[in-house]
Amino acid sequence: ESLGKIQGKLGNQALALGYFDLAINEAIKKNSLTRVSQYYTSLAQYYFDSNQKDSSSVYAKKAIGVVQNTAFTNSSLKPAKLLLDIYRSNNSDSAFKYSEMYRIANDSLFSATKIKQANLMTFTEDLRQQELADAKAKAEEERKHNIQLSLLAIGIITFIILFLLLSRSFITNTKLIEFFGVIALLLVFEFLNLLLHPFLESITHHSPVLMLLALVCVAALLVPFHHRVEKWTTNKLVEKNKAIRLANAKKTIEKLEGETTSQ
Repeated sequence: ESLGKIQGKLGNQALALGYFDLAINEAIKKNSLTRVSQYYTSLAQYYFDSNQKDSSSVYAKKAIGVVQNTAFTNSSLKPAKLLLDIYRSNNSDSAFKYSEMYRIANDSLFSATKIKQANLMTFTEDLRQQELADAKAKAEEERKHNIQLSLLAIGIITFIILFLLLSRSFITNTKLIEFFGVIALLLVFEFLNLLLHPFLESITHHSPVLMLLALVCVAALLVPFHHRVEKWTTNKLVEKNKAIRLANAKKTIEKLEGETTSQ
């Protein structure tokens, strides 16, 4: 078809018609109705441009006939417009007929385009919603995973602190308890942040300022509680260390007294 158009513009009528016929026959073999109609329309346009109106109308009608009463009636838009131009000046009945056909084909094409656009918009929106749902599910899974890790870390730190406090023979430095206490505070804050994050997002509507204020309020509640726990833990640790040292001193005195008695 393209070669036929090129040869037609170059004035090689025989070659142009030969290429058009070749394209039409190939489309007929493949049973491609839209292609057959398209190539008939191109040939009709060639004859119209060559001022051969009778031949142009023959192939324009063939182009319409191929797709008439099929799902591809909107392909009759161009040949109907061509026939309208042919009959506009000398045959009012035919001109009216093909003007109606052109209008119907144009409306059909417009409707089909609108339907395609609507379907594309629906598909795009469905795809976007699916991506949002997948991202939300992934974020929720990561949040649950992080909560589990935070709980595990809090459990380990709590176990270490309790071990240091309850050990009857192990003297512990208060600085070590304070260090583990700070780590525990940070872990608890992170845990609460992960746990409360969806709730805070829903009530603050994703506002960064309100989210920050909410987290500051959480921290304001945690810090005094941490200080009290740290003070209590330190006192317990000091008492435990004193008891261990006192027990060790008693053992030493008893040992010395035993050695003196034996002498």
